Amino acid sequence: MVKNCDKCAQLNRTDDQFCIRCGNLLTSESSLIESFSSGVLELGRLSDRYSILKTIKSGGMGKVFMGIDKNLSKICAIKELLERFTIDQKEQENPVEMFEREAKLLASLNHPNLPRVYDYFIVKDKYYLVMDYIVGEDLLTIMDENNKDGFPEEEVVEWALQLCDVLSHLHNRQPPIIYRDLKPGNIMLKKVDNTLILIDFGIAKPTLDKKSSSLVDYITPGYSSPEQCAGKECDARSDI
Repeated sequence: MVKNCDKCAQLNRTDDQFCIRCGNLLTSESSLIESFSSGVLELGRLSDRYSILKTIKSGGMGKVFMGIDKNLSKICAIKELLERFTIDQKEQENPVEMFEREAKLLASLNHPNLPRVYDYFIVKDKYYLVMDYIVGEDLLTIMDENNKDGFPEEEVVEWALQLCDVLSHLHNRQPPIIYRDLKPGNIMLKKVDNTLILIDFGIAKPTLDKKSSSLVDYITPGYSSPEQCAGKECDARSDI
């Protein structure tokens, strides 16, 4: 059995609690929160507008939560940024101003292979970005769980074309944005249409920002470029 989302008309299963395309709640907020209250997951309110349902991902740059946007009645992804702003405080840049500048930069991006960032806020010295929730799996998980022998060449070529398109979009902005963390774990495959979404802009930087262009502490062995591993300045070639 299926049911239509009343916001985007996407067909969803009758037991789906939110739309797989737009994140619209298909059930009541209270029943959704109850379904995540298993004792394993820690629920919490970040503000009058946002509540956390569960932790999606945790890493060196912070955490990503599944949350509820009460104003829009939809599921969202909430990224908590920590370490980066501690580092930049030592460089004596106002961390609040830096965060607001970069949040607005990300919110200005508009591309089908990027999540939409539509809000940001600060709570108790922690910095949060709010973006569209992507229903799907990252390529690393898909590789580990479902595919021991690799993927069909035609599928990989299509993925590469999508990634080249979104990197071109970033690199051709003024100033260019260098993503600097391209790896399977940061590439989501959307369940609804198998589109790739480039996620986790934790260390993406405009090239005009020279002070923290290397961030050598956040390299990924096997994926980071040689110049990034060496702590040197990155440019668009580093992503490619």
